Amino acid sequence: MVEILNKHFLYLIIGIIIVLLLLVFYIYVLILDRKLRRLESNIKLNFKKRLDFIPVFYDLTEWKIKMHKKMFDSIIYYRNIWIFNYKQMNFYDIVNNEINIHKELIFLFKVIHKLDSLKTEKDYIFVEDFFDNNSKNISTNIHMYKVYSKVLNKLIKVKNFTILWFFIPVKKKKLI
Repeated sequence: MVEILNKHFLYLIIGIIIVLLLLVFYIYVLILDRKLRRLESNIKLNFKKRLDFIPVFYDLTEWKIKMHKKMFDSIIYYRNIWIFNYKQMNFYDIVNNEINIHKELIFLFKVIHKLDSLKTEKDYIFVEDFFDNNSKNISTNIHMYKVYSKVLNKLIKVKNFTILWFFIPVKKKKLI
């Protein structure tokens, strides 16, 4: 009789441990998903700040660079994609659009660095510092997004092999 009680007690403890492990797993997956959504919104916010600053950059360099309009055409094109299609774009489309803007900005800054007259102006230095700091923030957030996405995707693979797929409403994230 005592042996049977010990077996049932052992099964009860094993069951409680399994339930606790599943609960911790569930909470961890939800926390990671929430962190990823927060990172997405931070990245979008930084993209928006950078896009809002492009007209300032445009005005600042307008009289200093030959063929100014042609150089800014592609940035303005990508900026308009963001402005007019923001609601329909998913996160990965936004990131790809911003990659194109970033490449164009790098090119413009390289051209401007060839001009001695502009790179010593206070306004230009402020704009350059803003873009530099903003790009660093975006880069850090994207790096963290990639790390969390990889971890979450591994956990989702584990989730899909258990009954937790029914209880955890988290989907796999695309990698940037």
